[in-house]
Amino acid sequence: MMVFSLLVSGCVTEPDETVPETTPPPSIERYLNLNDCTGFQADQVYPPGTNPGTPPAGWTVREDEESIVRLLAWTCDHVGLHDLERPATLMLETANDARPPEPCIPSNRMRSSYVLNALTDEPTLADLLYREYGLATTLVELHAETTTGSKTFTWKTESGSSSLEVFSEQAGNTSTTQFRHIAWETSTGIALMTVKQTYSTHYASFRPAHGSFQDPHLIGVEGAFAGTANLSQAGTWLGHIELRGEGCT
Repeated sequence: MMVFSLLVSGCVTEPDETVPETTPPPSIERYLNLNDCTGFQADQVYPPGTNPGTPPAGWTVREDEESIVRLLAWTCDHVGLHDLERPATLMLETANDARPPEPCIPSNRMRSSYVLNALTDEPTLADLLYREYGLATTLVELHAETTTGSKTFTWKTESGSSSLEVFSEQAGNTSTTQFRHIAWETSTGIALMTVKQTYSTHYASFRPAHGSFQDPHLIGVEGAFAGTANLSQAGTWLGHIELRGEGCT
């Protein structure tokens, strides 16, 4: 929560006195916390110049490189943002086929992704993400079913039902940490989220996966997905969100 105080003096400015311009407020920063999460990451690789995403204004498409549309999903015992503290599911569909303007590039030069779609089963979280950070978020119901050798996820929005079957394996790395840099356009510029994602148990190898993705998803080819995916459990996510103006100013 940000608390502002205003002090008004008893002085009156003369008509011919020059009033200095006020200093613009610093960029607004917040944290998105996801704890004790299970979920998946699904990737579809696209040949150069064929990625279905539309990058933010000012980003340059990488016409000569392969790119990935990635679907990330977490169902968490605890999600924290502002005063929100409750269980929730969050899904982000991202693309990495474009290079941001220099002011948007993280200091570690990590390749950035931009959001294609955001989904959640928590209306209050959807409202916060849109109202405070300009991220339009679709309401979704996500379910998971484990069978021998695989785990199937199904989710439903107003536009239709989607599904993904991920072939599981024995747990791989433990205490795995990943970093991500994700951006999305807002009505006044762009939002940048630098993420530290940690798993206490992580299925390290990507395995073949298949599914069917309906609107609003862009991942897959004509709604069919045949790519790779992996599973994770007991994970945490700390996302540092910063709001910037146009061109990341």
